[in-house]
Amino acid sequence: MNQDEIASDWSHAWAHTEAEMRERLGDEGMAKPFRTANPRNPEDKNWWYINGLEMFKSWITWRATSDWKIWELPDGSPAVELTMNIELGGVPIKMTLDRVMVTPNGELVVVDVKTGSRKPDSQLQLGFYAVGVEITYGIRPTLGAYWMARKGVTTEPESLEFYTVDRLTELVTMFDRARKDGIFLPNFNHCIRCGYKAHCEWYPKEI
Repeated sequence: MNQDEIASDWSHAWAHTEAEMRERLGDEGMAKPFRTANPRNPEDKNWWYINGLEMFKSWITWRATSDWKIWELPDGSPAVELTMNIELGGVPIKMTLDRVMVTPNGELVVVDVKTGSRKPDSQLQLGFYAVGVEITYGIRPTLGAYWMARKGVTTEPESLEFYTVDRLTELVTMFDRARKDGIFLPNFNHCIRCGYKAHCEWYPKEI
């Protein structure tokens, strides 16, 4: 694709998404996704249109130069934006996974696209996706990574072995019980800054 084709595809995709959002949210609701708490660096609609195009270009470049390939589902379709409905401990869970990729070594990698500036502290989201693929397709992704759109690169792939079906079933059951009882639970995205993590059973330990 040349630069004009990329810009055209981006413009069409933006217009389509904007129309869908407007139909769902209305004019007043449309303003909310683009509001920012930092007036000095407003990531408003115009910012996202311009920088989103650059992120789109980065993704195309990365796909062209990466030796990772899109995994094919058993029915032959590409593993892109997979919507999966599973149950853990009787609790229904719906998830949409951005990509499942295959490395040259044949390892499956769960890839979640992040447009924010900060890498998530926890691999928990990726672990849920791996379990979703395991339950839905009977194949277990071994690795997980975030594709950081603002940098145009993936984070270092990490093992998702810690996040087993049994472990996440226990976690979901605990969360569901806490939700019903109105009990506050910690935010796993703050694990990296927690002084107790070395002793916490829910924080993956290095092997």
